[in-house]
Amino acid sequence: MGCYRVVQIHDISDELASQILEWRNHPLVRRYSKTKRLIGESEHKTWLSIPKDIYIFYVHETPAGVTIVEKCNESYTWSFYLDQNSEFLSYGYLGNIMLQILLRDLAQKLPGKVLLGKCHPENKASQALHRGLGFNEVALDKDSY
Repeated sequence: MGCYRVVQIHDISDELASQILEWRNHPLVRRYSKTKRLIGESEHKTWLSIPKDIYIFYVHETPAGVTIVEKCNESYTWSFYLDQNSEFLSYGYLGNIMLQILLRDLAQKLPGKVLLGKCHPENKASQALHRGLGFNEVALDKDSY
């Protein structure tokens, strides 16, 4: 996986914040998100200011996705966005590679902790991706979406 890497970001540059906002606002991403409408810059900055771990996925040194990890009681949740306009998206397995790399790193950082991946009930691709990574369905929360 030499051309792929995941980097935890502690200080987000304005450029990277704008790129993440663009990914969050892409119509394919919004289709399966809790927030269906366009997200404004001020709302996005507020969201970024809430404590969370942010990991940027690079392909050949180009940002291609982001994963957000947040503590939720005694477990952790994650959500992720891929750059829907990335030339690398056509590979068809970018989400899988990004999350495999991150799972390996999180297993060392959070040993014995539960990681919850939340999926929109209609997002069959995300559900299949999570199953392929070894996740089990523990709850169906249609009200969150």
